Amino acid sequence: MRLAAKYRASSPCAVVGVDVAGGEEWIAKPPAPVGKGGDNDQEDESTSDLHTRCADALTEARKIGLNITLHAGEDTGAANVGAAIFDHGASRIGHGYALYSCTVQLVEQGFCLLVRTTTSLSHFRLGYTPGTT
Repeated sequence: MRLAAKYRASSPCAVVGVDVAGGEEWIAKPPAPVGKGGDNDQEDESTSDLHTRCADALTEARKIGLNITLHAGEDTGAANVGAAIFDHGASRIGHGYALYSCTVQLVEQGFCLLVRTTTSLSHFRLGYTPGTT
């Protein structure tokens, strides 16, 4: 975020936003580990740490006025898209397939969904249902 802040008003190539792509398991805050020593404890701590680092970076991005794009709802449910928007301040969602049932409302509100048609068509041709893995 330091570089983004430094070049926020740089002309002609100002930084205007950030995009967090990749796995979306960090978006919804994971539950705290319940015990010590189990295989899931390390995974939960790792995901929790990733959640904290990403959430902190996005808080800083909002403070300096950057737009936020998050990739959510590709292989999770609509709740993850909601967390991306309401918890992390995303103004654009990459993929968002889980929101198919409410696209009319999103369009009416002017919300931007970034959808790559070849990926989208492949998912639906293969019978992919958001929220399932």
